[in-house]
Amino acid sequence: MFKVFSEGYEPHQYREWLLGAVSNLLGDTLVIASAGLLRQGGQAWVEVSVPETLHDGRTGFCYRPNLLAATSLDGSLATTYGRTVTATVCDNTMAIALGQARGQQVKSVQQVFGFADRAGAAGAELGGGDR
Repeated sequence: MFKVFSEGYEPHQYREWLLGAVSNLLGDTLVIASAGLLRQGGQAWVEVSVPETLHDGRTGFCYRPNLLAATSLDGSLATTYGRTVTATVCDNTMAIALGQARGQQVKSVQQVFGFADRAGAAGAELGGGDR
């Protein structure tokens, strides 16, 4: 147990909110680029990417667009979905990627009772189908 939360707090289980939601949003065309647990299992992320590296002819940079899904069981992080180009491999790179996603299309879902029913709305806002 990480901590005792208020009565209305509903933790988002990693299998459902990371793996299940990402699969429902994007289908099976993308591959998992990275996944991990942080803070002794209190936080987790899954990052999916297109299978090939893209090239920006104007700048000469190569990049791989990602979708980062992150959440926590310890209450330290709202469930968040965001587009990034940073490869998430640790707590530092996850913080950088979440910062990149700010100001872009990002969706945070509060972990309170009844928000599970609103996951389809998050998918629609990110361009995916209903959950």
